[in-house]
Amino acid sequence: MIGSFALTALVGIVVILLPDLIARDEEVLLTALLLGLYSLPPLACSIVIGRGRRVPFMWLGVMAAPLAWIVWMPMVWGSPYSWDALGLDWDQLIFKIGFPATFIALWVMHFGLLDVLRLDQSGYRIVRSVTWWCAGLLTWIGAMMVWFEWFEEWLARLIGILSILVACGTIIAPILAILDLIKRRTTGESVPSRIAIEVRCPRCRTMQTMKAGANTCTNCKLRMQIEVEEPRCACGYLLYQLHGDHCPECGRAIPEDQRWAVDRANPLTE
Repeated sequence: MIGSFALTALVGIVVILLPDLIARDEEVLLTALLLGLYSLPPLACSIVIGRGRRVPFMWLGVMAAPLAWIVWMPMVWGSPYSWDALGLDWDQLIFKIGFPATFIALWVMHFGLLDVLRLDQSGYRIVRSVTWWCAGLLTWIGAMMVWFEWFEEWLARLIGILSILVACGTIIAPILAILDLIKRRTTGESVPSRIAIEVRCPRCRTMQTMKAGANTCTNCKLRMQIEVEEPRCACGYLLYQLHGDHCPECGRAIPEDQRWAVDRANPLTE
């Protein structure tokens, strides 16, 4: 993506300063610009893939964006082919492939970016789920309208409603993620966030005392980031010293690996 935008900027500067140097300068500039824009969905999907989330689905976005860019190129440069003998309308074929591929690439990118948001509370996750479903429905309605040349007034109204819901959900979901983060930071924990911990350096094996946060090994200077986070229910309720298998706040079942287990050998669990 960085290379695509750098190429677009370079081509734009050359076209402005030396308009006679490049033949069909408008086509060259538009090609580079579209290349940069269509690099955004694969980049976003790659970030989500790097976090190990929705990997097969994200690859759909990675492949759909380049496909759409390739399909649009004949519209930019003019088709060198004649499809009259086959009875095909070249422009219609481009629209019927280019637009749906673009819709799908944007939808997958949107889905992936919302998926990486950490939303602990169930109400917040409902907002994200509704946004996902509205975005998916909007994508497929748009694709079907282009492919089957299907348009109705009620369909246009539905698209308007879905677009508003998707826009609102896309703006609200990150705000809710920030609110969740603030709540996690401000809610009292049973273990102080800056508790001292005995740590063995993974590189030089030196035992030393570190606090949660950024640290540097006293011997080999290896930089480490230590995070201390206690288990919580999906509703945000702290599960410290909770003897039971259901959250008293919302009634959800607590996963086995997050249930309280008293270990007398460890004073922190008493």
